[in-house]
Amino acid sequence: MSCAVARTFVVALLTGLFVAGYPRMGFTAASAAHLESQNEAVGRISMTLGQAHIFRPDGSHRSARSGDPVWVGDRIETAAGGHVHIRFVDDALVSVRPASRLVIEDYQYDSSQVHQSLVRFRLDIGVARSISGAAAEGARERFRLNTPLAVIGVRGTDFVVRADAQQTQAVVNQGAITLGLTGIQGLLQGIQNEVCSHAVAHPPANDSPGKDIDHEGDVEPALPR
Repeated sequence: MSCAVARTFVVALLTGLFVAGYPRMGFTAASAAHLESQNEAVGRISMTLGQAHIFRPDGSHRSARSGDPVWVGDRIETAAGGHVHIRFVDDALVSVRPASRLVIEDYQYDSSQVHQSLVRFRLDIGVARSISGAAAEGARERFRLNTPLAVIGVRGTDFVVRADAQQTQAVVNQGAITLGLTGIQGLLQGIQNEVCSHAVAHPPANDSPGKDIDHEGDVEPALPR
């Protein structure tokens, strides 16, 4: 794992014992049945560009369109050149970038009990940007974004992550993230909102540098606050 810093950053490496507090939560058939009982949308698509689709746990799917609701269990898939922006019920913002697949595994938010919020995303492949809303800000330890290799937590954050089967890269625009993988946990704590330009998690045998997640060959539309 490496972290290139703009000015000042603190990097703490802890053992696998710390990782045990950050379990990966897979989406199973049992959880799918639970999701179907939740009929309230957890967010709405605020913008789309290019081709993108939303897949439901029952196998049905539809084209992603601005204004459409999203529910727990939805899988957002974008084609090359496709973008989907989602605003969640707590004002969190997520951008799914081209050639990506993101699953909303869980999203529980109650403005009267913010500390009990729970947010779980899974980025199978591609690039996504997440800007924390009230749920992640009020219950930071209950936010997770899982990738095939890593578990990402937040500390009041705006970050971008690229993931595939070989590597996970994260760029922190504001705040801090925790990046956990097998046997190690990295805590990237920004001082005065400094920028950690590249935090990388990959298997020891993989020496490929990976792609720069700041330069994807296309321009992402601005995410409004």
